[in-house]
Amino acid sequence: MRIRLAKESDLATAAQLWFDRIALLQESESFIALVPNAIHIWRGQAMNWIGDDDFGFFLAESDSGLAGILVVSAKDNPPWLLPTRRGEIVEMVMDLHRPYSGLSGALLERAGAWLKAQDIEYLEVQPSAYYPVEEAFWLARGAKLRSYRLWLRL
Repeated sequence: MRIRLAKESDLATAAQLWFDRIALLQESESFIALVPNAIHIWRGQAMNWIGDDDFGFFLAESDSGLAGILVVSAKDNPPWLLPTRRGEIVEMVMDLHRPYSGLSGALLERAGAWLKAQDIEYLEVQPSAYYPVEEAFWLARGAKLRSYRLWLRL
């Protein structure tokens, strides 16, 4: 398994991997609805991540192709909170058709090193409430529940 920074030429494959995950989440989260041409819009946003110093866009490759992606951002906390900056998972997607043991952890390790190089010590994660495997992954790494984020239809 090789982990590296994403390039523009990776975006079509990465977008398809992202779309496969969203399709899976839509099965259990009825409020997830995609706009027409969502995959194209996601690719445009991903292109911006590649060129932005506040984003680390990492890919995991195997001999058979793209195995996973992790996008992490470095952002300011509100000015009244410490630490002044924190990391945030923007996207984390694994190829569910070809699982690789330790892949998520390896991507997280690489993203963590990127954040630490920017003097960021905390990472905020919002796993899906309807996908307990994600929550278990983060809790197993020592993540602590900080808040609930709810959706209310008005």
